[in-house]
Amino acid sequence: MSLFIVVTVLFANGRFAPAVSVEQANATPNPTDTPQTISWTGNGTNSGYCSDLTGDDLNPSAGQQGWLFILTSPTSNNWNLTTLFNPSTQTPSNPISGTQQGNGAIHFVVYSSINAQLLSATATNGTNTSVLTVSHCEDGASPTVTSTPTNTPTATPTTDPCANNACVTGTPTGTPTTTPTPTGVPTATPTPTSTPSNGGGTGGGDGHSDGLSSCPQCTQAPHVQGVLGASTMASTGTFEQNAMNLSAVLGALFTSLSGVFYLRTKKVTA
Repeated sequence: MSLFIVVTVLFANGRFAPAVSVEQANATPNPTDTPQTISWTGNGTNSGYCSDLTGDDLNPSAGQQGWLFILTSPTSNNWNLTTLFNPSTQTPSNPISGTQQGNGAIHFVVYSSINAQLLSATATNGTNTSVLTVSHCEDGASPTVTSTPTNTPTATPTTDPCANNACVTGTPTGTPTTTPTPTGVPTATPTPTSTPSNGGGTGGGDGHSDGLSSCPQCTQAPHVQGVLGASTMASTGTFEQNAMNLSAVLGALFTSLSGVFYLRTKKVTA
């Protein structure tokens, strides 16, 4: 029979003190109750990607993935989880507080991007018998990408004014009439008429002189050529010019007839 030192009930300071055993008085703390930091070793994932996506109790937002971590055999209180994901976006940020379920394990909930890879995780206040594991995950709805529609301008149809050959100009028919340009009345150029000269007079070689050689002005006919030319061209002048030309012609004719009459008269008297 084990020996116990029984401490009788003592009255101290007006109170009774309970009796305790010597074994209880000399008891040492259990080393398993010493708080420790527990590291995640990959369980509950496939190379860091959550292996169980059947959860429906985490309620992640669109574009998020909810993760439930469980720490077994915890000690004391104030349990914190620290995680690292790729990509690194997560909610809430580290450290993440845990909640004890009754008097048992500790639950931690964290949200990452969908299909994120868990690189590391640690929890505080565990024991040497504690295990940190990924229980399951839940994906939120895929993010909705809202695109702003752009209005494509509608081309306004235009009417072609030349459709159906409406702008084709008809080919003119008929022969164009050419109006002749009037020209001046051509002026005839008179042909000069040469008057034969008597040479040695009209003696006929009978030795008698007709006196023409001694009267040069009597043997030369007046300048009828110039006068005739003027009369010929008179039709192109005015009435006054025509009258003057006619007078000149008549004067020259009269002078010629007088000379001939004089010569004949002188010849008869000789």
